[in-house]
Amino acid sequence: MTGNEPAGLYALQTTLRRIRVVNVSDSPSQERLKALVSELRTAVQDRFEQLELLPFRRS
Repeated sequence: MTGNEPAGLYALQTTLRRIRVVNVSDSPSQERLKALVSELRTAVQDRFEQLELLPFRRS
């Protein structure tokens, strides 16, 4: 992401939308995945705001 941070952020946004459909058979692992995705989503949204990019749409 050092070369083009906005492009990287948009790519992460797309990836986050796709991660919602991942299911893990182990319940604690599934909950951990949800927590990590939520944390990443918040970080990406915050960076979008810092760079004054187009709004991060909640899906």
